Amino acid sequence: MLGGINNNLQTVSNNKTFIFIINVLLIYYIVFISFKLNNELIVLFDNSLIKMLVLVVIFYTSTYNTEIAILIMIGFICSLNTLNNIKLKDLLNLNEEIDYLNTETETETETETETETEAKTEAKTEDLEEIEKDK
Repeated sequence: MLGGINNNLQTVSNNKTFIFIINVLLIYYIVFISFKLNNELIVLFDNSLIKMLVLVVIFYTSTYNTEIAILIMIGFICSLNTLNNIKLKDLLNLNEEIDYLNTETETETETETETETEAKTEAKTEDLEEIEKDK
């Protein structure tokens, strides 16, 4: 089974067009995506199993193409750096907008706050109407 996988990877690693496309995609990821991780990628990179899997992929691809392995490693390091910065800001409460482990949906939270503010404004208007009636 592994012999077939190795043969297929050797065939693919000899294809210059495929290597070029993979390099371009990895460079695009490093430059544009790794510094602006969305919530799904944050949770994905926070998983230790995924970290180990990426390390295995880096070591395995280094036997066939060191250039791709280095690009994967740089992208992985940039992603982990971004993840750690986000977790640090979250820990220090510097950035209240990022709550990547929140299980509630935004609409539920917004609805709760809207109903609370509506109830408060209605109470205030009723109080003002009562004051005006007393005058």
